Amino acid sequence: MISKTIKISEENYKRLLAIATALQHQYGRKVSFDEALHDKLHEKKKNKKRAVDYLLEVKPFSFGKGTEKTSKEIDKIAYG
Repeated sequence: MISKTIKISEENYKRLLAIATALQHQYGRKVSFDEALHDKLHEKKKNKKRAVDYLLEVKPFSFGKGTEKTSKEIDKIAYG
């Protein structure tokens, strides 16, 4: 393991300390700042959604009375 010293603001130090404390409760053991920072950085990658993921979340809905054949009408216009 490489050991380096970095400077962080007091606010970020407190945030990292809070994350490490929360992880200690979650994991049931002592968690280092390094492990807390690693988990926090990789959390964004795991939770990052692709644009297609948002499209897949769209649920069908009704445009109201009189629009039941809209899809067929659009297909007729678009594809002849």
